[in-house]
Amino acid sequence: MREASHDQIQLKPILRSYLYQLTERIANILQDRLVGIYLFGSIAVDDFRPGQSDADILVVTDKKLAQRLKDRLAGELRKGDLACPAKGLDLIVTDLRCVTKLPLHPTFEFSISKGEEWETEIEYGGVYEAIVLDLAICRGSGYALFGPPPNEVIAPIPHDLLIPIVRETIVWHRKRLFDPFHDPYGHYAVLNACRAWRFAEERTLCSKTAGAEWVISRHPGHEIVRKALDIRLGRSTRKLNRASVQRFLDIAESKC
Repeated sequence: MREASHDQIQLKPILRSYLYQLTERIANILQDRLVGIYLFGSIAVDDFRPGQSDADILVVTDKKLAQRLKDRLAGELRKGDLACPAKGLDLIVTDLRCVTKLPLHPTFEFSISKGEEWETEIEYGGVYEAIVLDLAICRGSGYALFGPPPNEVIAPIPHDLLIPIVRETIVWHRKRLFDPFHDPYGHYAVLNACRAWRFAEERTLCSKTAGAEWVISRHPGHEIVRKALDIRLGRSTRKLNRASVQRFLDIAESKC
């Protein structure tokens, strides 16, 4: 098995154990179909926040999966004996052609989203335009749990392809502002908008915390960003002002 070393990033023991078991189960099912398993998102960039952050996993296979393998993944990953220590697990499987050729309409093979606060959601493939953002994040700062480094597997993603998708994330969060499940305090929308603004200006994909710190440093005067960051870092539990959040989202969206 072409396992990667876990020594390159600092992981809490409970996360390390979970990721090892998750990797082992996926590898046992996919076997020679498996190219790589990649951790990306907040855990990979040392921005993990208990109760807020998900475990984001990208799995790359050598070709499209047979339905029997998808069914086995669904059966294994929905089991309750492997509890995710993060807020939830968001895992997506795609094939080598998608990550190397970047087709006009990118597809995925399988996905699962599970957590204690929501019903497990499983999809068995289809077109997913926004996967290119996941690929770009994974290529830039992802970590191989199995297989070669992500930048040796995933092709560079053109900036012009990413901009509309990054802008769409602001729209997505705007629609779910103060939703009890997605964004009860309003801070996720602000932090995501900070990341989008930085990407539009510097072509840098970063964490929520780093995005907020960048706006505070480069574009001071947005007090709503400081308040959102305080919630992110556990320094406040006060809900943000809706009008102030909306104004900031308008500004960030205009920069994209």
